[in-house]
Formats: sequence, structure tokens, C-alpha cells
Amino acid sequence: MVFVRMSIAVPAKGKAVEAMDLLRQVNEKIAVSNDCVNTFVIQPEDGISEIIRISIYKNNNSADDSTYKKSLNVFSYELNHCLERGFEERAFFD
Repeated sequence: MVFVRMSIAVPAKGKAVEAMDLLRQVNEKIAVSNDCVNTFVIQPEDGISEIIRISIYKNNNSADDSTYKKSLNVFSYELNHCLERGFEERAFFD
């Protein structure tokens, strides 16, 4: 079963480039976790609103492994400074 995690975040004012770079670094860390199939960092065409970080796994257990959690924790301080509060984390599966 494929499992997809999607984080939807709004960069803090003047921090869009930094936020994109940081979310790419998070995905690079996550990409080496067990059963991670692919990762993406995307944004709408207007380039001024949300940034979406996507990671795709072979199954739900892989998405909740310790590598995933550690990857987010390593960047938590930086994420708090370049993203607006209250970003949304969503999960999907087939």
C-alpha cells in the first residue's frame, strides 16, 4: 500500500527562498529512510503562497519510522523561523 505524507506550509514574510531550501533539505534526509520512494517540494504557479513538501513511501510503517521523525526534529528550529505557525500535515494512502 502506498502512503503519502504532505506538509502544506506558508513561508514567513521574506523567507520563501529559505523555506524552499530548508524543505528540500528535510526531504533529502527523509529520502534515505526505509522504503521512501520519492520526495518533492512544490509551490503554486503564483510563487507567493503555500509550499508543499511531499514524501511517498511503500507503506504506512515506513512513513512513521524514526528516520522520518529525526529528520523533522533536526530542522525544527529552522522551520519555526522561516514558516508561518500552524502548517498542515496530511497523510494519504491507497
